[in-house]
Amino acid sequence: MNYLMFVKIHLIIIFSVILISCSQNQQAKTGNTFEKSLMLLNLPQNYEFSVDASKKEYQEISFFNNAKKRISSGDVFQFRTNIPFYVRNIKLSNKLRSNLPQQYFFKLYINDKLIGKYKVGERIELNREVFSLRMLFLKTENEHLVEGWSGNTIFRFLKTIEHQKEVFSPQIKLSVKSKLKINFEIFRPRKPYKKNVLYLNRKFIKSISDSNLFSVNALHMRKDDLKTIQYSFRIYDDGFFSLYQLISDNVKKKIIREFFFEGNWQCVKLNSQHAKIEFEGELTGYFPNKKEQIVHNEDIKIESVLYGTSLKSDKLLDVIYLDFPDDAFVNVKSLIPELDVEIAYASEDNFTGVRLYPCNKCFLRYEVAKALSKVQTILKQKQMSLKLFDCYRPFSVQAIMFKKFPVPGYVADSIGGSVHNRGSAVDLSIVDKNGLDLNMGTEFDELSPKSNHNYQFFSDTILKNRLFLKELMQSCNFTAIRSEWWHYNYFNARKFPKVNDTFLCD
Repeated sequence: MNYLMFVKIHLIIIFSVILISCSQNQQAKTGNTFEKSLMLLNLPQNYEFSVDASKKEYQEISFFNNAKKRISSGDVFQFRTNIPFYVRNIKLSNKLRSNLPQQYFFKLYINDKLIGKYKVGERIELNREVFSLRMLFLKTENEHLVEGWSGNTIFRFLKTIEHQKEVFSPQIKLSVKSKLKINFEIFRPRKPYKKNVLYLNRKFIKSISDSNLFSVNALHMRKDDLKTIQYSFRIYDDGFFSLYQLISDNVKKKIIREFFFEGNWQCVKLNSQHAKIEFEGELTGYFPNKKEQIVHNEDIKIESVLYGTSLKSDKLLDVIYLDFPDDAFVNVKSLIPELDVEIAYASEDNFTGVRLYPCNKCFLRYEVAKALSKVQTILKQKQMSLKLFDCYRPFSVQAIMFKKFPVPGYVADSIGGSVHNRGSAVDLSIVDKNGLDLNMGTEFDELSPKSNHNYQFFSDTILKNRLFLKELMQSCNFTAIRSEWWHYNYFNARKFPKVNDTFLCD
């Protein structure tokens, strides 16, 4: 065989291999399936999945959480993948029942970018390649909003309704191209901690929570500032944390930044005055003022210090309040939804004949409101409830009242003021299971000797009702005053200063 013949044979073999290879590739492209090994990263714990490949045009991937049947605001379902895959649409539904109240909403982020806000049950058309998906659950029927303020800062916290039925078990369905045959591998990274590290973490969690985790969903803004800080923060005693924070401009109605930060945390110092905490993890979010507006999984470490209820950090994070400060004024009805509020001075039907308050809301110092919540809990067991007539009273209103009825012992003067001006006194009564007032012998604000606790010329029923209220309030750290059966001061009332703040009506 000469050299030329040798070259020809080899060229024929090479072209034959190329033709066969092209033919096989074409068959793969036109065939029904080809395989991809899809790895799911950062999938939340307790979530499981199934794949339904029975449909001809598409297949469904379902994610569901059997371990947790109640979803709270700030809960996140998410995953990332090692390679992008094509998703036709997505739908979030309730695995337990089909009809959901309108309170259930979520934000959807695809490839770390916000797509929109949706209701549970909506089918969302995507038709795009996806390498990350995140759902942020918003306010649900298991929660209520508690509002308040302290100085120039306005707060709104979402609180869980106790003993609420667990009604929401999320099921997430993705519709993907049927030609994909996907092999799943689940990868959930968690940094293992040594026992001595976990000991301090658990000690810290125990100081702020009754369980193995602490969570808070809230927003705050300053009256004189242009921005609102909204956040959802969770820390677990095994050293894992997750944080969502949204900072927005109230005037321009624009996002300043919005991000998710999750990873591992460590309490490195803990004493009665403060706690020092280190957070280390991955940052993902939207930063419109940066050159690269979308940040994907950027490693970052943050050092924070907790004083009281406020967590302040050395970078990135705006201050996070774990709860109201004890001296904050809170809307008691929003904290204790079951009680009745009938503020006398929010109408003209009071002893002054003038409307003195702009709205029918009761505000008390947070520490005082929590003590009042214990009273309501006891009454609820007896199928009764509190009825509130007056709470925090601005100092300017006190001056109007004293001018109208300048009688010491009934209305405090405008110089020394009233405990009401401190937000640590409350005027109240009790209603029965039918919503009817217990008979206390006089109406609220009857400024006469009959309102005195020592007045005995009433029936046994009235005297027992007054004594029942008095003993109940005293058992929860409130004290009575002699002249008014309805008025109670918090035992440590004078620790709070007198203020002349305006009501938080809107």
